[in-house]
Amino acid sequence: CNIQQIRQNTHGSVFNTITKETFNHIFIDLPSIEEQKTIIDKVNPFDNKIEINNQINNNLFKLAKIHFDRQLDSENIKFSQISTIQNGYAFKSKEYVDTNELMILRTKNINDNHLFSKNDVVYISKELFDEYKRFSFSAFDTVLVMVGASIGKTGFVTSNMTPSLQNQNMWRFRPKMSNIPGLLIFQYVNYINKHIIGSATGSARSFYRKKLFSEFEVPRINSTNYIYFDTLQREIDHLNTENEILYRIKHSLLNHYF
Repeated sequence: CNIQQIRQNTHGSVFNTITKETFNHIFIDLPSIEEQKTIIDKVNPFDNKIEINNQINNNLFKLAKIHFDRQLDSENIKFSQISTIQNGYAFKSKEYVDTNELMILRTKNINDNHLFSKNDVVYISKELFDEYKRFSFSAFDTVLVMVGASIGKTGFVTSNMTPSLQNQNMWRFRPKMSNIPGLLIFQYVNYINKHIIGSATGSARSFYRKKLFSEFEVPRINSTNYIYFDTLQREIDHLNTENEILYRIKHSLLNHYF
C-alpha cells in the first residue's frame, strides 16, 4: 500500500475525500502464517530487550529519587544557585526540512518514562545551529513543560537525542557547576514541581512563572553524593541509546519482510 494508490482512489467534486470505498481498492501483501511466525520469532527478542531496558531505567529513576529523598534534611539553598533556567523557542514550520538533520525536541517527544523519543521529531537545517545554539540541548539536561495541558511533565535528555534544539512551551534546566550531575537537577525539578503543583496561573492557559522555580529553596546535596547520581545517569543514557539501536534493527527487519 502506498500514498499513490490512495490518491488514485479518492473521491469528491470539490475536495478529494478518503472513504471506506477508497480502502476497498487497496491490496496488501500478507505473508503466510508460517512466515508470520518466523517474523515474530525474529522480532520478539528485540521487543523483549527494549522492555527490559525500559524497566531497568524506570528503576534507576526510582533509585535516584530514593537517594535524593534521603538528603532532604540538609540545609536549604535557592534553586537558582545551582541551575540555569532557559526558555524554548517557537520554531516556524517553514524552517522544517524532510531530511534528518538537526532535531527540534517538542513537548510531544517526551515519553511517560521521562525520556525523549525520536517519534514525530521534526528537523531544521544543521546550518542554522549557530543561529539557534542558545536553545541547544546537551546530554543530561532536564526539561519541564511549563504551560498548557501537559504542564508539569518532566523530561531527561540522553546523548542519543543530541544535537538538538529546544522548542517552545518548555524550560531547560542545566547545572551551573560542571561537577553537578544532570540527574540531580532532574530530581530537584521534580521536587519543586511536586511542591508548587496547583500554583500555575493564567486565564487562557495555565503556566508556571519562572520565579517560582528560581527562588524555591531546595536541600543542598553534598558533593560526595554526586558520584551516585552520575553513575545512574550514565546507565540510563546507555540503555536509552541501546534501545534506539534495537528499534532501528527491528524496523530494518520488518522492512525486509514487508
